[in-house]
Amino acid sequence: MPNAEPSPPTRNDSRRRKPYESHTQLMQLTKFSLKHKVFSKAMKTILICLLVCVSIVGADVGKRRYSRHLGKKSGKSSNSSNSSKSSKSSWNGSGKSRKRGGTAKLSISALASSIPEFSTLVSLLKSADLVGTLSKDSADGKGYTVFAPTNDAFDKLGDVNLTQEQLKQVLLYHVVAGTVTSDQLSDGQVVPTLNGQDLIVGISGGSVTLNGNAVVTGVDNVASNGVVHIIDTVLVPNL
Repeated sequence: MPNAEPSPPTRNDSRRRKPYESHTQLMQLTKFSLKHKVFSKAMKTILICLLVCVSIVGADVGKRRYSRHLGKKSGKSSNSSNSSKSSKSSWNGSGKSRKRGGTAKLSISALASSIPEFSTLVSLLKSADLVGTLSKDSADGKGYTVFAPTNDAFDKLGDVNLTQEQLKQVLLYHVVAGTVTSDQLSDGQVVPTLNGQDLIVGISGGSVTLNGNAVVTGVDNVASNGVVHIIDTVLVPNL
């Protein structure tokens, strides 16, 4: 049985669409007019031009919708590139994980030196001749993890008389070989330090502690040679 010829939409169309509002209807009308010669040559030319225009616009709209869909799925927005460029602050003291935008270019020593609340720590690192060590990568290329006490943490410790070697051992008790991010810490975990003694990690109710008394208040401050976590209490090893 031969296929029925397409017919132009009428006002009695049950779907109550406006005449020729869709690409499909316009195409049907163009085919119908060309086959049955119901319109003049000029009108046919206009219909063909309209059909081409609708096709181009429809393709452009579809492309833009698809691009927006991809952006939402990948977590990107039109301002994503600007926001990453404007994210200059590398230090995270909020207790929430935040990585540096792009490649971390500051070493652990330089990162700590750029933050006023770590001026005491930086001064002691200089006294113990450890600034150079934390300014470059480790020999195995895995970097370091530093649990950095704030100035307030050292103030809580009070006046302590230590030799330079003892001071060095206290500071090395805050340094772990390798880059250990917060998601790699677990409750009861034993973490060896460069001092030779271990730290005990405790996790309870979303709070992370070291040796039961030092609270981790900021995590995952990424440097070029490792990562820094902030603590509110100085860790004291056996001297």
